[in-house]
Amino acid sequence: MTLFGTMFQDALLQEAEAGGKKAAGLLQSAVMSFLESAVAELPSDTKVVTRIYANLRGLSDVCAKAGIVDNPSKAEGFMRGFTRGRTLFDFVDVGYGKDRADGKMTEVFKLHLYDYRCRQILFGCSHDNGYARLLEELSIDEECRNRVTLIGGVTFEKELADLSFKKTRFQTLFRTTKINTHQQPEFVSDFRPVTYDTNAFPSTLNQTSGLVTPQSTNGVTVRSRAAAAKNAPPFVPGQSSLSAAKIIAQTSSAPTQIPRNRKGQRIDPSLKGIYDKDEIARIKKMKMCNVHYLLARLAPCVNSSECDDPKCMYGHRCPLPVPTTGSARGMGCLAGEDCKFSKEMHNMDLNVVRFTKVT
Repeated sequence: MTLFGTMFQDALLQEAEAGGKKAAGLLQSAVMSFLESAVAELPSDTKVVTRIYANLRGLSDVCAKAGIVDNPSKAEGFMRGFTRGRTLFDFVDVGYGKDRADGKMTEVFKLHLYDYRCRQILFGCSHDNGYARLLEELSIDEECRNRVTLIGGVTFEKELADLSFKKTRFQTLFRTTKINTHQQPEFVSDFRPVTYDTNAFPSTLNQTSGLVTPQSTNGVTVRSRAAAAKNAPPFVPGQSSLSAAKIIAQTSSAPTQIPRNRKGQRIDPSLKGIYDKDEIARIKKMKMCNVHYLLARLAPCVNSSECDDPKCMYGHRCPLPVPTTGSARGMGCLAGEDCKFSKEMHNMDLNVVRFTKVT
């Protein structure tokens, strides 16, 4: 059994390590009940092997920010308890970067698919259409279809729902809705003008080649209200006709596009020139959420530079400067090994060459 992005019920997570052990026991029972009805001539000594792949630190922080647990340590305790709950159950930490989990999921799936000792693969990936490419190639093979069952947590993405594999749900165990980390504040507050440096983005899109040609633009001063944050774009565009910033700031009725470099990494505008010490001091007195209003892009996004949420307020590349002296000159950032941003979120190519459309 292999899971990625399939989250357990809040009540289990809130019990920390005890909840993890309980979840392991409940999952073992649920899987065995399913196998007894789905697999003919199931051996009496059948063993259930389970692997869950996740960025443990990032997932713990997300659970805390969403209010599922009051402290990230509880979510970490749950994961530890799950691993200890059953001998063949493991919660595997893959660190930052979605590709790391994808790669492990895919290779473990292939490893067991044609293993004669493996009677059934339960594959938890209902949230991610990316696995449709792997599965649709196998869906024409009847033996594969009979040996693979897709586990649903949240609603199956369309491409996965259309596949001819068996599907099942363990509703008492897994969440049926995605975690919401973008809850809006319940207060209204005026903010002073903030000037954005739109030179942070190359701005003109070459419509024949699909590449971006640099174009100089001027900064723009804007006002915003927390009450309007729900419908507000992630930042205010410059004045050029086809700037990357302007494309991002589409109205809610139009598709949103996220700028990316040649490697597909998300490129956010630079924070240079918009830091206002007096403004930060004023906001601190208002006792706002530290993460949402004081850290924001200074806190790393759990989805790294692959994030496709146009309203995501977290950082997708390290904002700290590269050391110019010493042994670390030209490498990483000034925070060194203590930086919260992953290695691939440093020294990124800031040239925008394409856009990801989010509808």
